[in-house]
Amino acid sequence: MTPNRSTRRGMALIIALVLASVMMISALYLFKTGREYRFQQGKAIRELQAQFLAAGAIQHAELKVRFFPTELYDASEYSQGKNPYFDFTELTKTEYDNLDPIRRAEYASAEPYVHKAGPFNPGPRFLTAGTLMTDNVLKWSRLQALDPADADAANFLSHASDWFGTDGWPMEEDSRTRVPNSDLYLWKYRYDLSNRNTIQPALTIATNTTVPAHLFDAAIHADSPYAAMYEVTKLRVLSVAGQRRLNEEAVNFSVVATIWDPVTRQAYSHQMEKILRVKRR
Repeated sequence: MTPNRSTRRGMALIIALVLASVMMISALYLFKTGREYRFQQGKAIRELQAQFLAAGAIQHAELKVRFFPTELYDASEYSQGKNPYFDFTELTKTEYDNLDPIRRAEYASAEPYVHKAGPFNPGPRFLTAGTLMTDNVLKWSRLQALDPADADAANFLSHASDWFGTDGWPMEEDSRTRVPNSDLYLWKYRYDLSNRNTIQPALTIATNTTVPAHLFDAAIHADSPYAAMYEVTKLRVLSVAGQRRLNEEAVNFSVVATIWDPVTRQAYSHQMEKILRVKRR
């Protein structure tokens, strides 16, 4: 028995509806997949831009260290309560035995062969009444702890307005902890390693909203459609195992770079660290 005309029309309608549904679902899937792909692609580009900006911040820090190593070395020594003018060189036994007898008198006659204080190496070793290390070797070059009066910023808050004006005492990157007094020179050294408009206006990345982000070409356009900012957020002195030349320090720079998407205004950040060795010139 063959189906009548109305039945055939009904079946054709059902098939057409099924095909239309499949095509609509496929189109929605492709649209969603494409949108997700574009979002991930845009996110990857912004993250890569932030990474390159952080690398630029590291280069900014390296440039300053190249021109001002003595200032960084002195700041590092102050943060540990050490006299930056004191020669903390420690010789090996072979180096000590090979010294000229006249020069040998400048060093301790038994291990550790440290450079003694004297006319050619003015002391004191430490600038704080801190606690010496109990280790017989480390006590010549390290303190167990600084004097509390030298480390606690609260003891000097009465001078905050005189020293730092209306900004008050500087804060750590968490914006809640005061920079310890002993680290103020380190803070001052890293403070201008930034492109913030209030600190380094010449380095501020000026945004040009008349240039679409997808048409921006650094070789043609002077400004950028992207708002971006970087700064050195932390500067720490490291204790390096086996470092016997103690008139040299290793410092760790931590930088954070942020770039804002010109369309969504979403922020993308990247953090980077690098260890540099500094020696007083």
